[in-house]
Amino acid sequence: GMLKALGDPWSAYYEPSQFARFQQTLSGSYSGVGLWVRRTTSGVLRIESVQGGSPADVAGMRSGDVLTAVGGLPVTGRTVADVVAALRGRPGTAVTVEVDRDGRHITDVLSRSRISDDDVSANRIGPGVERLRIVAFTSGVGRWVRARVREAAHQHLRGIVLDLRDNPGGLLTEAVETES
Repeated sequence: GMLKALGDPWSAYYEPSQFARFQQTLSGSYSGVGLWVRRTTSGVLRIESVQGGSPADVAGMRSGDVLTAVGGLPVTGRTVADVVAALRGRPGTAVTVEVDRDGRHITDVLSRSRISDDDVSANRIGPGVERLRIVAFTSGVGRWVRARVREAAHQHLRGIVLDLRDNPGGLLTEAVETES
């Protein structure tokens, strides 16, 4: 009732075990299939992003696919936390994932694996311009970006492009560095 009173579609209640799994994901390392999902305002669960090299990526799942079932159970009526918990599990264990894409129903059996923190990268995209790609806001990403910006100043770059495409979000804050 308290969450509904907020009127915020992005707020969610996590039981202690669900919250522990969520914190593990935000640490940048977990075991699962490599999907970030969110509930849209229409109520469907949409794949927000797919971790490169993950079982979901290898299977060809895409950002924008609508998740319909996990482990043979429909996702309708289930919380996002419950669905995400079903996608996670011990490395090497299988989970069936069903999605709808452009009017087609696709079913894949994925083998869960250890998903590592490849949430940030940097590359030069032109003379004096660097692109910082952030796949998800996990622990340490803010420190990494600040360090790259400081380094860019020493390299006399003309610009930095912050690439947030298909980023599902994550941590809102992290420890603030103090200057002495």
